[in-house]
Amino acid sequence: MNLLKTPQIFLFGLLLFHRVNAQSPNHFNIGELYNFNVNTIYTIHQAENNYVWIGSDQELYRYSGTDFKAYTSPNYQTEYSYIKEDKEGRIWCANFSGQIFYVAKNQKLTLFKDFSKSY
Repeated sequence: MNLLKTPQIFLFGLLLFHRVNAQSPNHFNIGELYNFNVNTIYTIHQAENNYVWIGSDQELYRYSGTDFKAYTSPNYQTEYSYIKEDKEGRIWCANFSGQIFYVAKNQKLTLFKDFSKSY
């Protein structure tokens, strides 16, 4: 009986004082890897074609899994949010000034309606 207790106490002591790591933490900075340096991300949307669209404080971005493509419309505020996709595959977004944009097959950010001048 005494022999059975000794291995159990040894195993208990080994488990008690042994450091166990389930996973080693790992992180990376996506801005350094892909030259994607934004301060604020307002919204993220994954489209049907698996592109990830990111509305940020600087531009609208499309992430393909390997690189970022920036979309901006000159002469308008560049803080994009409210990203949605319609049945035709167009990506719609708005900025905080009340302007609505879309990206169609030509891959150009186009102003659809400017509500900022309606007030």
